[in-house]
Amino acid sequence: MAQVYLFYLRHHPELMPQWIFEEQIKSERKRDARSSGPDEKLPDVILRSSAGTRVIEFGGAYGKDKLISFHGYCKEYSLPYEIW
Repeated sequence: MAQVYLFYLRHHPELMPQWIFEEQIKSERKRDARSSGPDEKLPDVILRSSAGTRVIEFGGAYGKDKLISFHGYCKEYSLPYEIW
């Protein structure tokens, strides 16, 4: 994820204030007293900007089933995503 972060920092610095890491996402979910169901995904990064929300996932070692599952989750919640 460091390479992805550095890519965004170099090419899209305006998005960095909206860069939300996995640990921050976990904290938000706990703070909101929202329980995560077994099908809820925990993305590596969420970018929340005025253009909308985008999910970024490092999927270098993902197998076919995990990719299909992740795609299904993002589709269900209408989340554009990037897999690096």
